[in-house]
Amino acid sequence: MADAEEADFIEADQASRCLVVAECVAASSGHPHADIPEELAATIAALGPLPQSLVESAREAVSIVTTSELAELWAESDDRANWNGEIHNLIERLNAPVLERRKAAMEASKPSDKPSPNPAPCMICGEVIGMDDYSEISITIDSGYGPFRQGGCVHLACLNRALHPAFMIQNWQFDDAALDGLADGDPS
Repeated sequence: MADAEEADFIEADQASRCLVVAECVAASSGHPHADIPEELAATIAALGPLPQSLVESAREAVSIVTTSELAELWAESDDRANWNGEIHNLIERLNAPVLERRKAAMEASKPSDKPSPNPAPCMICGEVIGMDDYSEISITIDSGYGPFRQGGCVHLACLNRALHPAFMIQNWQFDDAALDGLADGDPS
């Protein structure tokens, strides 16, 4: 089993290339990083939309990168929270087209009454959590004197910034119709 684990482990330079490609895929889906160079943005725009199979490959690559040598190096740095935040941001941008289609479908099928935002504060940053950001966390610690439980609401991005990169929560959203098309051999 160690051989299979070693085969899945990728080195820092390969992981960096995976992230660059995933960033390009996110940009081609209309969700570029805020700091994308203008020349690269123009080149990506000229390519047009990419096949769904490439989007799925980019998503898989990002997941693999979180257990790579690059992630381990960032985990040892003082800037780990920023690394985690950038990876979380990339996951959200790769999820964005799926979420936009799902949100449009939900809005078309429900009354116009919008739910009120969740007034609970995030346990980490203290800001009010909106309905789109809502996550609940419950932590149990056994200190030897019995379990201690702490729970509350948290922004997923705040939680991910606090975790070791290998334990980040990857909240991938999937488009069932697109996945069915991939299974049937339609890469678009």
